[in-house]
Amino acid sequence: MRALNIRAQRRGALKPVVELSTFDAFILGATSKAAATLVTYPLVRAKVLQKASTKLEDRQSLLGTLERVYREEGVGGMYKGLDAQLVKTVLAGALALTIKEKSFKSALLLVMLVKQ
Repeated sequence: MRALNIRAQRRGALKPVVELSTFDAFILGATSKAAATLVTYPLVRAKVLQKASTKLEDRQSLLGTLERVYREEGVGGMYKGLDAQLVKTVLAGALALTIKEKSFKSALLLVMLVKQ
């Protein structure tokens, strides 16, 4: 595989590619998905509360719902249920990046074989 990469780079058909190990891909996928979930979770929670609410205040705006949750429950209320969401999304993100990285190598090999 490495020989194919070097030959393709010499011909200008391929830019240098950094290959991640399976472990590195899993860790990077998990870390990036965890960070994204931590940042966006309050909005996801507010959206769910807004859809399920019978209060007029919640139905009017997403920011209004966020404000009410913060006022009534504090910062912890904005992250209620985060643990289950993290388990679900982090595992999915980690596995997706791992599979993508490993399938990329196979696809690259297939392209190189077809071009010959």
